[in-house]
Amino acid sequence: MKTADELVGSACRWMAKLHDLDSSSTHDRIQAYADVIQETLLEYAENDPRLAGMGTTLTCAHAIGSDIVIAHVGDSRAYHFRDGQVQQVTRDQTLAQDLLDAGMPARDTLRFRHILTNCFGGDAREVRSEVYHLRLQHGDAILLCTDGLSDLIDDFEIAQVLEAEAPAQAACNRLVQMALDRGGKDNITVVLGRFRAEVAEGAGA
Repeated sequence: MKTADELVGSACRWMAKLHDLDSSSTHDRIQAYADVIQETLLEYAENDPRLAGMGTTLTCAHAIGSDIVIAHVGDSRAYHFRDGQVQQVTRDQTLAQDLLDAGMPARDTLRFRHILTNCFGGDAREVRSEVYHLRLQHGDAILLCTDGLSDLIDDFEIAQVLEAEAPAQAACNRLVQMALDRGGKDNITVVLGRFRAEVAEGAGA
């Protein structure tokens, strides 16, 4: 994912200059970056048969003051934590989610939850990115995680940990350990950012 790292790094520079984070041009620019990542992965696969069919997901967040822009492809997740509650921000791009949206009972979709309908690489020639924009308040947090965590830890439990564990690293460690204790064998990646608003000097408490 070297190409992705380089593109995310360059995105930091131009996104910091944006005034309208909800504009179509912002979405178009992020989609253009996703297209470059996709083309790079497909080129690797074409040059090395051992890499044929390889695929990956990407969920990343960029902070601009109190604004957060999240770019999303696949079934990793972003959660927004506020006042003791968590809300899933991203939508899982899976067959299970499509079936849920169509009205199928949740229990009947479980076997389809790891079938991606959108990802980098794989058999698809095109990829579509989803972009989300949030305005954070003091005390909010953004959690990014792979399905190795979200498959085993529900939203209520995530909220409990984020409420109880103030240091971000301690919260991440606890969530990962909970997933491991429940038999987690998939990639369990967790990133947490807590937002603290600066208080102007001389402002009242």
